[in-house]
Amino acid sequence: MKTVFLLLFLFVVLSCGRNSSNDATPQDILPAATTSGANTAGCLVNGKVLIPKNGNQSIGGQPLYGLTINAIDTNYYINIKNYSTNQRVYFYMYNVTASGDFIVNQSGGYGSPTTQITQMYLEFDGKIFLSSDNCGIITINRFDYPYFSGTFTATLYNKEQPTEKIQITDGRFDINRLTLNK
Repeated sequence: MKTVFLLLFLFVVLSCGRNSSNDATPQDILPAATTSGANTAGCLVNGKVLIPKNGNQSIGGQPLYGLTINAIDTNYYINIKNYSTNQRVYFYMYNVTASGDFIVNQSGGYGSPTTQITQMYLEFDGKIFLSSDNCGIITINRFDYPYFSGTFTATLYNKEQPTEKIQITDGRFDINRLTLNK
């Protein structure tokens, strides 16, 4: 009989201690558009929030970072990927030497050091979207090492059905290259 009461008591205590209102994941929101090196980024894709989220690393594998930046000479690559939703926006900026505006042009996919144009690539809802000539703008607001901050907006087209368009708005990134992913 003591065992039954003990089990019943334990069940009641454990059941009451759970707060279901804290179980839901808070809705993703865009980070503030800052220039302080906050290591944040995000945008709206047809009104839906896309922010970086790290992925789960396999044993012995490389880390899967949701926000990365790479540079080759004066060319910059920024990747904003949400590993939970498998959605991402990737852009390549050609010949960045100071703050200013960079027009987004035609993309054949991922940018490369031999490509001499600024371009964007988006994976969203299982589709690939590419930039076309003069379809958007990336504004670099802060460009002093290690800080790299800016905003972006563009209209991209579906690679498989070019008449289907998608809007990227309210894009922002604020990166401190010394502390990102450290």
